[in-house]
Amino acid sequence: PATAAVPLVVGKTAPVVTWADRSIEWRPAPDAGVWNAEVHTAAGGVVQGAFVYNPPAGSSLPVGTHVLSVVFTPSGADAATYDAVTDTMTVVVTRVRPVIEWAPATPLVFGAPLGPAQYNAQAFGFDGLPLAGTFAYAPAAGTVPPVGQTVLTARFTPADPSRYDGAEASRTIA
Repeated sequence: PATAAVPLVVGKTAPVVTWADRSIEWRPAPDAGVWNAEVHTAAGGVVQGAFVYNPPAGSSLPVGTHVLSVVFTPSGADAATYDAVTDTMTVVVTRVRPVIEWAPATPLVFGAPLGPAQYNAQAFGFDGLPLAGTFAYAPAAGTVPPVGQTVLTARFTPADPSRYDGAEASRTIA
């Protein structure tokens, strides 16, 4: 039988990049978990290397849909086996839904109109701080409620609607 030597050239392999598309609420400094790419071998092993994200990790993203990209460059022993790889993912940044808190209602005597003592709701953001904005109440201030229970509704409109949603809350007074 005839034999021959044949050179065999094995090229580098592209590792597999995985990360989850996400939806997050707006934050001035978003959750670092948004920039969460992982790189593995085809068999599931971890590839050592460095990640460079665009926009950079920790960037504040405005409300809307964004495409994040990552360039992964293998390092150490993995640099001889794996190519650098680029990947993208989509993140949706939503407006923050405020939390409305209402101080305990001041008892209302029959015949007294609704006013500031009943309409004292506050809206709070993700950080627990009060939000600027306006409240509209129903029934309107000055209304004299009937005997029995009355449902009061507060509708909050934020001063910054680009980052915060409106919100509504109700409570019952007697």
